[in-house]
Amino acid sequence: MERPLGVKAEKERLKKQKCREGTTSHIEDILNVMMEERRKISAMKMACIEKGRLVDQEHEMARIQLKDKKLEIARMKMELDMKRSKEEYEMEKLKEDNEMEKLRMNQMKEEKELMMMDISMLSSVQQEYIHQCQMEILEKRRSRS
Repeated sequence: MERPLGVKAEKERLKKQKCREGTTSHIEDILNVMMEERRKISAMKMACIEKGRLVDQEHEMARIQLKDKKLEIARMKMELDMKRSKEEYEMEKLKEDNEMEKLRMNQMKEEKELMMMDISMLSSVQQEYIHQCQMEILEKRRSRS
């Protein structure tokens, strides 16, 4: 007696289904492991990227601080140069003032000598010239006062 075709086909179908389910669960396990590995790798990549970003930020901060220090040094140098220039200017001014004072003192000395000069022994032309110079000196002193 032969079995009906439906039963044999049903058994074959169940056998294939069991085989597929075993393979499928094995494949699912492998896929799950692969997905977990991929998640771990992705997390490690993110950690590396974040670490790289932090390193980049530290480098940027160091670069900015270095630039700030250079600017501060340049500012200090400029201030020092300005101070030096001002001191040099003041020294030049003092030298000029001293020179002017020397000239003024020499002129006053000459004027004093001219004013004190004994003109009795000089010729009349010389006396007139000295007298005229004395008058100019007196006039100049009056105008200053």
